[in-house]
Amino acid sequence: MKTETFPLSQDEAWARVERDRAIDGYFVVLSRGEQPKVEGLDVEYLKQILTEAGANLDSEDREVAIKKLANKKYTEAHPNRRPGVVSVWGEEAIVSFEIWAQNVSVETCPRFKNDDELPIDGSQSRGLRQLLADLTELAIDGGMSAEELVKRTKIRVDRGRARSERKEVPKSDFAMIPVDSLEKFWNSIRGGDLPH
Repeated sequence: MKTETFPLSQDEAWARVERDRAIDGYFVVLSRGEQPKVEGLDVEYLKQILTEAGANLDSEDREVAIKKLANKKYTEAHPNRRPGVVSVWGEEAIVSFEIWAQNVSVETCPRFKNDDELPIDGSQSRGLRQLLADLTELAIDGGMSAEELVKRTKIRVDRGRARSERKEVPKSDFAMIPVDSLEKFWNSIRGGDLPH
């Protein structure tokens, strides 16, 4: 049965525009390496946007996702957080996202090398993968707070900016996000898709 849709009233339309402007501006400010006001992040609206982009926030595996997302690492060798992200977004979407994240990272960052000076595959995309895990954890009420998301994202952006400018990269447990990739990431989600 087809449901009827009604046009938004002028007040509803303006409210939506303001809500969009606020959340989009939030990620633009973060992508510049600036500190947004944490209270400016409308988490309920963020959940709606992530759902529209393909997240299943009511997954039957929600408890597994929460448990897995509480781990720090998101790596191929120790896929601690990855199963949590997969249970919310689906394997196919995550594989496509990981390829996108690696490609964006390789284009913008010098490759990390091990002690033998050999490139480490997948190392550049850790920050973007961790960012998706953080957003997912916040959206499923898994223990991530908006304050922690802002703190981690800002550290990742600052580290990516320093690396692209060939400056000393601040030490941190949080992997960097390559310059301009946060905006690309967010624009794709706003367009209704996880980046791929």
